[in-house]
Amino acid sequence: MALPPERVAHAISFLVGEVHALVTFSQALALSHPDPGALLACLSIFEQAGLANLESQPVPDASVEGYRFVIAGIRKAAEAAPGKPQNPTSD
Repeated sequence: MALPPERVAHAISFLVGEVHALVTFSQALALSHPDPGALLACLSIFEQAGLANLESQPVPDASVEGYRFVIAGIRKAAEAAPGKPQNPTSD
């Protein structure tokens, strides 16, 4: 039995919110990482493994595109990291 269109739309919107929250959290972690170089190296290794796993599945091209988009955003945050832990309470 198929879900009614409004339930499908709600489920997709909910998933979009979950992904956005996880990306935001990942970017915060990347920006506060004490060793951005090591993080970028590790990200590259896991990116390739994740992409290989994704591409071995029968998924739409949009899934691979979305994966690459999110990884690029996390990589951008890691590249912008200052290289030392941030303390938001210090002046």
